[in-house]
Amino acid sequence: MNKRTYNLKEMVEGNQYSALLKFSLDLCDRFTLVIRPTLGLNAKAIQAIETLLPFLLSSKDKSSWPGTELLVGKATVNEYTFNRDSLEMILRLSNSLYEWKQPYLPEDLALIRNDHSLFLGSIAHESDAFMILTRKELDLLRKIIPTLTADEDV
Repeated sequence: MNKRTYNLKEMVEGNQYSALLKFSLDLCDRFTLVIRPTLGLNAKAIQAIETLLPFLLSSKDKSSWPGTELLVGKATVNEYTFNRDSLEMILRLSNSLYEWKQPYLPEDLALIRNDHSLFLGSIAHESDAFMILTRKELDLLRKIIPTLTADEDV
């Protein structure tokens, strides 16, 4: 099935955030978070990194990740296993997709499908997120999360 990019038009938080992440469990097996060396980390961010450590698959210095391309320098992109246990940790650490920004938490939560393609990307400091979905997935998401509003990226 063809997938299209849909931009999320409003804040994804609370029950909507939780429902979105739970929906993605059947489609995704990985997630990424970014640590930018120039932004620093507070105690909560350090605790989040330590909490997620058991799920860490890889840690690579990169100049780009979903939704972002740095003009100068690199950031550490951590890839984690996405399952019920890591989801529980994510939901304990944040109540909103846009909470994932430094120095309070690692940045830009992204969800990666089982086939290694992107499902959800975010640029938290810009309150921007997008999803790459089939029409069927979009329709299912809207049934689960009626308040979800997205527009097609043309």
